[in-house]
Amino acid sequence: MQWTMANLIARPEVQAKFRAEINGVVASSKGGRVDDMHLPEMPYLRAVVLEGLRRHPPGRFMLPHAAAEEGGATLDAFSVPRHTPLNFTLGGMAMDGTVWWDWDPERFRPERFLPGGEGKDVDLTGVKEIKMMPFGAARRICPGIEVSLLHLEYFVANLVGVRVEGGAR
Repeated sequence: MQWTMANLIARPEVQAKFRAEINGVVASSKGGRVDDMHLPEMPYLRAVVLEGLRRHPPGRFMLPHAAAEEGGATLDAFSVPRHTPLNFTLGGMAMDGTVWWDWDPERFRPERFLPGGEGKDVDLTGVKEIKMMPFGAARRICPGIEVSLLHLEYFVANLVGVRVEGGAR
C-alpha cells in the first residue's frame, strides 16, 4: 500500500484520474465515502492496485524450488541438476519487458491492467500463465489473496478519495 501511494504521489496525472473515478462513484452515495460495495464499480482502482503489486510485490523472492526429476531440468537453455535449489525474483519477473511490452516496464502505468493493456486479463493465481505473482502461485499461493486485494483496494481508495459532503480529505 505504501508503494502504491508513493507512486500515486509521484504521478499526479494518475492520481487525478484515480480520484475522478472514486468521486464519480462515491458522489451518488450517502455519506460521500468509499464503501466495499463501491469497489467493483472502480476498474481504475483495481488497475492501480495491480500495478502497485506488479512493481512492488510484498515479497521479493519465492521459496526455493528444485527439479525433482531424474536428470534435472532445463530452464531457458540452462541445465539445472536435480535437487539444485532455485530462487525466483518476483520483482524482476514483473519487470520483464517481453511480458510487459510497454516501452518502459518500470513506469507506474495502471492502464496496462485495463482493456487493451498487456495485463488486462492477468492471472494472479498462476494457473493459466505467470506474468506476475505477488502472492505466489498454484498450490503454494497465499490463501489470503482475495482479502488482501479487498483491503488494498478499500484503503487506497479511501486514502486518495475526497469526501463529497464533508469536504476534501
